[in-house]
Amino acid sequence: MQWATYYDAADQAGQSRLWGGIHIEPDDLVGRELGNKVGLAAIARARTFFDGTAVP
Repeated sequence: MQWATYYDAADQAGQSRLWGGIHIEPDDLVGRELGNKVGLAAIARARTFFDGTAVP
């Protein structure tokens, strides 16, 4: 299976966990929102190492 974006893949993964009874809907939504923020912060931090502005 292919997805157009990582968000699409996350949506389908979240739905499967809801249908399987692993998560409840509020947990799924909050988890995906947090994952998005963490991912964006990680990319921003990684870029500082490439542009020479990283501070230890």
